[in-house]
Amino acid sequence: MEIDELKQEPIADVKTVDFPPLPSLEEQGIAKAYSEAVDWRCELKRLVRDVLSHFLQLLECLIHQPSHSACLELVDSIRVLFINIHHLINQQRPAQARTMLRDTVANKLQETKDLILKFRERIESGSCLLKDLHNRTITAPLQFEPSP
Repeated sequence: MEIDELKQEPIADVKTVDFPPLPSLEEQGIAKAYSEAVDWRCELKRLVRDVLSHFLQLLECLIHQPSHSACLELVDSIRVLFINIHHLINQQRPAQARTMLRDTVANKLQETKDLILKFRERIESGSCLLKDLHNRTITAPLQFEPSP
């Protein structure tokens, strides 16, 4: 283990980072293809199914009428769906970061508790050894033999 790995930030040094909110799709001029009222997981699954459906329609269009304008419309709708998927996933990043941080802190706390328990066991073991040694020296003092 290197010394750089042991360096930690002081606990009292609290840093706050204010990130600008994620701009809405409407602000970016992109049509919103999902509803906020429904669970984001369900909406994400629906968007992925829509991408697959549009992709299959695009393949059919390219097979039968490759120069038709409907192909370009399908490509554009697939692009919008992918942007919506990306935006929906990015909205969940703060919650994901909080969960990950909470799990990391919980793991670190458990490691610290385990380490404290091991230290207490070692201290108890050392204390017993010292008491035993002290009792032996009182009952039978050490005899030193002079060396020739």
